[in-house]
Amino acid sequence: MRNGKMNRALLPLLLDGTPPALEQMLRQEGVPVRGVGESGVPARFVLFDGRRGPSRPLTADQTPIEIRGLDGGTLAEALDLFESPRAMESARHTWDIGGFRVAEEVATIDRRGLRRHVLAVLRDALERVGGRWLNISAYPFPYHSLFTFRIDYDNYDAEDLSNVLRAVEGHEHATTHFISGAAYDGRHDALRRFDGLDVASHGYWHHTYRTARENHDNIERGIEVLRRAGLNPSGHASPHGRYNEGLRRAMERLGITHSSEFSLARDDWPFFPDGGQVLQIPIHPICLGLFLDAARTAEAFGGSHSADPTTRFRDNPAARLRAVAAARRHFLAVAKRNYAAGEPIVLYGHPCGRLGRHDELLRDIFATVAEMKAVWRTTFSRLNRWWRARQGIQLAVHAEGDHLVIRSQGLPERWKPAVELWRGRHLARLPLQGPTLRIQRGALAYENRASAEGLHPVRIDSGHGLRGRVARWLDWEKVTPIDEISTETMRGKAKRLLRRLKG
Repeated sequence: MRNGKMNRALLPLLLDGTPPALEQMLRQEGVPVRGVGESGVPARFVLFDGRRGPSRPLTADQTPIEIRGLDGGTLAEALDLFESPRAMESARHTWDIGGFRVAEEVATIDRRGLRRHVLAVLRDALERVGGRWLNISAYPFPYHSLFTFRIDYDNYDAEDLSNVLRAVEGHEHATTHFISGAAYDGRHDALRRFDGLDVASHGYWHHTYRTARENHDNIERGIEVLRRAGLNPSGHASPHGRYNEGLRRAMERLGITHSSEFSLARDDWPFFPDGGQVLQIPIHPICLGLFLDAARTAEAFGGSHSADPTTRFRDNPAARLRAVAAARRHFLAVAKRNYAAGEPIVLYGHPCGRLGRHDELLRDIFATVAEMKAVWRTTFSRLNRWWRARQGIQLAVHAEGDHLVIRSQGLPERWKPAVELWRGRHLARLPLQGPTLRIQRGALAYENRASAEGLHPVRIDSGHGLRGRVARWLDWEKVTPIDEISTETMRGKAKRLLRRLKG
């Protein structure tokens, strides 16, 4: 008590009827929050959404913050966008990198950019009324970045597989291997080479379907191929990075713990979409194959996008070498930029016709990251376990004279978490070594946080026309064998019929 008044906590923030997207952002950032009706320490600051009515009655020592009016309404607009149907949309985008125009279908909204804007506005509003901005670090202490490399085995090539696994030697603790069941079904000798590595599912057929039933059956079948070989996958990455509601429901039913789809999110910290249990681990969506495709399109095949990705560029080796060099410069720049900014370095690629033919690229990336002394080199599975442990930490922050007192519950035994206190673009990072941490505010040492702004993609919406719209409705693809196309829906029946006719 102070002067007869309760010493309410500066954190956690209380949420009173705010949009779910705001809670997701705050938890992703590691800012302590709880619902206004939940039990816990008495807290001072209450966030509420004026559009849903006034906040609940407050005491004299509580401070309401109405989110709808912050920054001229831009915060509210960003939250509305996060919860609109557009949050699930993806479209083809291009990046101009090193003389190549690479293209990929990725999420239409920049979740990381929106989150940063929302939280910067909220942080400014909180500090204006006497609050403090503190969060649990995204990485275990003493790290201030992480690195992991995801390898997608869409196809099988014995030579390329051997080259990639040799390049991975010594860096196994920083790689995760997503294996397509159809490509490795019956190849027990090849699958045994993954023993001891972090292995995850890439489905059976290399396609992400529209319905939960089709995705469930495809993922489950792919997992069984791996389990028969003695492997135990826990995560999944959908083919082509696609994400939809049917995929989400299928993964929940199968007990998938984590997934990675760049048509939902890219270049961001992990999060739990829609309050579900499957952790989304965003990656940098550009891979070596996109550079090779760009070179092939521009110089080797007269503008065609249909070239086989395993082509060895016999017709134009100079274009291939320029593409590989451009990819190398790009990935090393991403790694250095994200490390300096405290952002995750999550890259990916494919062995067949790509990393398997240019394994020196993997070696250069590993060597560059090895020089970064404060980067946590980890796998998707370990990152998933850490993030869940981080989510379970509960903090209460009080001001006591010139000290901040941080009381914590749920500290994991396996990792040492840290907290970050912010002052402008500077932060002080301190380990949580016990249930109580007392900090003398004037004695903190702050470090500068660099910006992680990189290249922004350009969306290219091509006119689909009637044929394109029909193909999208049909979920058209040529990967699934005709006799295995589901006929439970009108879409499936039509797709099977057209595949037979075209065949």
